[in-house]
Amino acid sequence: MIALGLFAAFAATGLCFTSCTTTTSDGIDPVSGVEGEPTKMSITIPKVTTYAADPNAKATEVVVKTVDVYVYGGTLEKHVSLAYPADFDLVDDNKYVMKNSIEVLSGTKRIYVGINLPAAAKAVIEGSGGVQGVYSATGLALRNAISDATDGFAMFSVNTAANTTFTIAAGVVDPRTTHENEFTITVARLAAKATVRKAPTLSTSPNNTASGATFLTTATGDLTFCMGNVNTKLYPLQKVTSGIIEDPNYDSNYSTYGADFVHDFGTNTSIISAAYADADDDGTAVASRVSKYTVENTSDVPYLQGLMSYVSIRAKFRPDQIVTAFTPGQTDSLTRPANTVVQNDLYVYITAGGEYLYFTNAAIGSAWGTATPSASYLGNYKDGYCYYLVYLDPKTEYSAPYAAVRNFYYDSRITKFNALGYSNPEPPDPENPLGTITLITVDVLIQPWTLVESDTELGGL
Repeated sequence: MIALGLFAAFAATGLCFTSCTTTTSDGIDPVSGVEGEPTKMSITIPKVTTYAADPNAKATEVVVKTVDVYVYGGTLEKHVSLAYPADFDLVDDNKYVMKNSIEVLSGTKRIYVGINLPAAAKAVIEGSGGVQGVYSATGLALRNAISDATDGFAMFSVNTAANTTFTIAAGVVDPRTTHENEFTITVARLAAKATVRKAPTLSTSPNNTASGATFLTTATGDLTFCMGNVNTKLYPLQKVTSGIIEDPNYDSNYSTYGADFVHDFGTNTSIISAAYADADDDGTAVASRVSKYTVENTSDVPYLQGLMSYVSIRAKFRPDQIVTAFTPGQTDSLTRPANTVVQNDLYVYITAGGEYLYFTNAAIGSAWGTATPSASYLGNYKDGYCYYLVYLDPKTEYSAPYAAVRNFYYDSRITKFNALGYSNPEPPDPENPLGTITLITVDVLIQPWTLVESDTELGGL
């Protein structure tokens, strides 16, 4: 996981008094509440160029523009917003130190740092829920705000006791020169990132043929992707319970939380084609890959299709044959000449034996389906596309299966088409648990950001 080092240093003044509190406004267990002398606090930030050590980050993903510092005793004692680097002095050409110290009280404190926080996130943190208040927005507004390439990617303190709770000693004279009581505060991006790559052999048989069709992968628009089931709610400080990451809609209840999720592509009935971006070639450097972003999303069991975030893959395909006529009641009576072009309006059926049949004439397809009750209708495929759902899976040691975790980078590598995808991009059965994915094969790897790579064969749920 990428960690941005923020160093907090404190210096005491000459006055001395104590006070005690027993409540907390940061949404988590209270600290001791024992406070002492008025003190001064300063933070030091390594020079931005050091962040480039993250090999999976783009330049826009490491920019620091604003720094917000929150200091809690029993309640929020201090919130200071700073501009970066305007409110800092460059020291030793490798770090920035605050120009002006922050006045706080000594004692055991919780200190949180936010980078590039949207105004709405700051309002949540300063509200009654504190750092674990629910930050929410309609549509894709939250996702867009925390992954803004112009204003900077939003980041917040990592939730570990060692990273948030500090005992501030008295007697330090000048934090800028003595560096006493110096602490490291680690932050992580609030968004998760996804990219999609094409394996070198994806464009050749048998990897690009399945279900009586050939899948196209080499031209612009052939194989594209965007995000589905983007969460609209987030805790600024990640909530971790017994090692499991929980978001504001963690409970697996579709009737309650299904409305919390939106898609890049819009809906099945109004697909936003422009939301889909081309998958990259296998050897594309990280800095040049097309990236899509999503909001942290975890769920309790069962993992329902409609509650788990996924990468929506859109693939162009060409049927090998088109059924143009049939004789009812006669075995093997289908007339199906070879097809060499992408069809923009297809009606697709699958026989009881697993054979895919493609019709361009809806009436002929419907008549055949009526005459063959053992067959299943798969849908009306528009513009030569089918869709796959690649659910994210950052290994159980990090959270739960299929979770989208903040600061994780999910790199999906498509290796094979196993079957025709769906006719629409939304989950086919949102209230049903995820099954074994067979239509595609995906390998997901994890590195900082944290990268999650996957080799994927495209198929179905």
